[in-house]
Amino acid sequence: MKATTKGVLIGGGFAATCDIVYAFVMSASAGVSPTRVLQSVASGWLGNAAFEGGQAAAALGLVSHYGILFAAAAL
Repeated sequence: MKATTKGVLIGGGFAATCDIVYAFVMSASAGVSPTRVLQSVASGWLGNAAFEGGQAAAALGLVSHYGILFAAAAL
């Protein structure tokens, strides 16, 4: 594996994990569940339907979140 690819995967993965954990902790203090946080990310794709999409929408939000951070690390 190339060093740049490894750097993108490690850096993007670390940044995404730190960011989502921070979002979960801050949202929990306001009474918002992690599922709702991830659905809010998915709402970029699905609009308000994300909030009725349950775990599938939350999974889309998680994958999208990591994708965004991997892209940012690559840039």
